[in-house]
Amino acid sequence: MPAIVLSGGPLHERARELTRSLEGLRDAIADLDLGIETLRATLGDFEVHYRARLAPAHEQMKRIESYVRMLDGWAGILKSTTKRVVKSEGVKVDARRVKDVAASAVFRGQQQSRADAPLRAEVIDTQPKLSAKTEASRIAEVKAVYRRLARRFHPDLARTEDERLIAGHMMARVNLLYRAHDLERLVALEKQTKAGEVDDSSLPIEEQIAELEVREAWFQAVLENLREERVALEKSPTCELYRNVEQAAEVSRDLVEELLRELEARVARAYADIIDAALRLERHVAVYNRDSTTLDNTANRESTANQGVVKRASGALTQVFDPYTDKGLVRLGLDELATARVSKPARALADRFEAYADSEPTVLSLLLLTYASEKCPFPLAGLESYEHIAQRLTYLDQDSEGTPCSFEEALVALDDVLQFGVKNVTQKVAYAGLRFVDKDASTAIAVALQRASVRRSFRGVLGVLGELVHCNGCDREVFSIPLYRTRGLDDLRASICPRCATTHSSYWMPKGKDVQAVLNPTYLDYELVQEWTFELAHLSIGMQLLPVQTEAMTVGDLKKRFYEDTLERHQIEVSRGQLALYQGGGKVPEKTKLAGLSERSFVVQFDGAKLRERDALELIRHRIRNRFK
Repeated sequence: MPAIVLSGGPLHERARELTRSLEGLRDAIADLDLGIETLRATLGDFEVHYRARLAPAHEQMKRIESYVRMLDGWAGILKSTTKRVVKSEGVKVDARRVKDVAASAVFRGQQQSRADAPLRAEVIDTQPKLSAKTEASRIAEVKAVYRRLARRFHPDLARTEDERLIAGHMMARVNLLYRAHDLERLVALEKQTKAGEVDDSSLPIEEQIAELEVREAWFQAVLENLREERVALEKSPTCELYRNVEQAAEVSRDLVEELLRELEARVARAYADIIDAALRLERHVAVYNRDSTTLDNTANRESTANQGVVKRASGALTQVFDPYTDKGLVRLGLDELATARVSKPARALADRFEAYADSEPTVLSLLLLTYASEKCPFPLAGLESYEHIAQRLTYLDQDSEGTPCSFEEALVALDDVLQFGVKNVTQKVAYAGLRFVDKDASTAIAVALQRASVRRSFRGVLGVLGELVHCNGCDREVFSIPLYRTRGLDDLRASICPRCATTHSSYWMPKGKDVQAVLNPTYLDYELVQEWTFELAHLSIGMQLLPVQTEAMTVGDLKKRFYEDTLERHQIEVSRGQLALYQGGGKVPEKTKLAGLSERSFVVQFDGAKLRERDALELIRHRIRNRFK
């Protein structure tokens, strides 16, 4: 903080007022930064423990699901292609399966090495064990020193680029020492850095005031950014799961152990899904062998549910968006907690819904369309009218097994569970659509989705929720797949053709306003959409692709898209040549095929650029914040 000589008069009083305001803002920023760092470290420790206990069973579940999807992929190929095409497509499927198995083995080795490795830190805790009282006192002192250092060296409080560079390096050291609770080295660092402040007292009072006002506005923006970061952290799925685990521990329950037992039971049940899928494949083999006629490929309306169903499952655990949000393993834990609280009527409904999978496909599709509709606050693009719903049911019936029926017949069969009517109404507008009338129906669907046949149907439903458009890329009528072209910093939505990856629309929308945003994690879980993440400074930025894009693109293609959508779009002064993507400490060659990578995450570095990654991140956040103002 500049040392300013103050005397009397209105201008000097204004300078004193601004100085007091800056001191208060510094304190608030330091306190908030300490709270965020503490919570982040707590959640990081919790997730390491949670992952170590549940990851092996979760990986086994994903491998079973991958195998079932492989069998379903064969069945889909036999059902919808000629014998000539089956041969070439079959080789593709078989090759992908070999890649799945190999990638899974590599991935399990990576997970084990990660579980065995210590948390990333350059500081080794060599402190002797202390009593609980002494340890609490020590931690309190560590926090106090951290707060003082953060108040002095937080990079966002720097006035010049040089100051920011120095402060960034200092805070990196401070954070490492804080996580290790190394009080002695923190105190030593504080003493080393107490050298003199810059003396700005020679400046005219008007210039002092102008400088102080600029810094006050900047400090307030920094404080607002930190508040948003804290709220996002507290609302994250990992934090929600952590709170549940801590609350259970207070009544002597090991919630993680309970989740593990339930997951292991699901794994045991899931092996039966392989048998069902294999028998289904054998039925299609028999039909195919009996029918020697060639199907008309150009007229055949393939289900979007069968597009790219056989993909790598090895990236399931590494498919992250942010260090503490939207992780598959965390979502699974929260889903299991919800399932454990299911009532007997809901379980009975789940059994009834599961039975529809084998005999009444239209009825099951209508249930699943309603389930998707109930997840969103306003009508989905594909469920806006009676005609839209009937159109999608007819489309889904073309590739279903069992006996289809009309939309009207399905509505009557489910009149005790759901209805088409007024979904919600306000003083200004009413929305028609599908809604459950049985309060247990939505919970029952969540339970029924543990069965492979129901999941298979739901995957088909997800594939038709987008808008029906004529794609100029492949000259066909297709249901667009909604995804995030980028998310994390900037939520750029897009609708993509599942056949040829043509972009049908691309647009920004303020967070929380997009009706399909709530379904995006489900698209990821069912592998209709795949997410690639880029770690820029301390935040991960997600870019989503369809499986058909992953098969066709290289790392260089993905790097170009990241550069254009994230850096160039926000006028960050880094050239494309300076942008480098790393995995496992090594730079990834641009010619590498995305489909050949076992991980879907990269670390972003600016090789040879003057701008640091952290500074670029803050600039992007600032420009996004002010874009719509």
